[in-house]
Amino acid sequence: MDDSPVIVFDADCGICSTGVRAMQRLDRANAFRYEPYQTKTDEELAKLGLTRRRCEGAAQLITSRGRVFGGVFALNGFLWTRWWGKPIVTVTYLVFPILLVEIGAYALVVRNRYRISKWLGLQACRIDYRH
Repeated sequence: MDDSPVIVFDADCGICSTGVRAMQRLDRANAFRYEPYQTKTDEELAKLGLTRRRCEGAAQLITSRGRVFGGVFALNGFLWTRWWGKPIVTVTYLVFPILLVEIGAYALVVRNRYRISKWLGLQACRIDYRH
């Protein structure tokens, strides 16, 4: 069984798919798996501690220990694994208003992601999920 951390994302969202491609480029050691929630059954999602509704609302990070982090906390969990990301995440959590802005910005993007994807001309479903 592969115990790599997993990023579960919405493959129908251009922003999500673009974000995952950026993560894959940064993840040179292939330490993470990247899986669209659309490829999973409800039972498979439940084994990961997820529901389809939760995955529709935000990207999810499942750690190698099985902890689940969603939204900005999933993003911050990924950033924490980069040497340059640790200071960013540390400041974000120490200066609480920054975290509030991050949470608000993420929520705003989530609510408008399909519209933003269209405005930016982002294409979804062009990502290699086997990585």
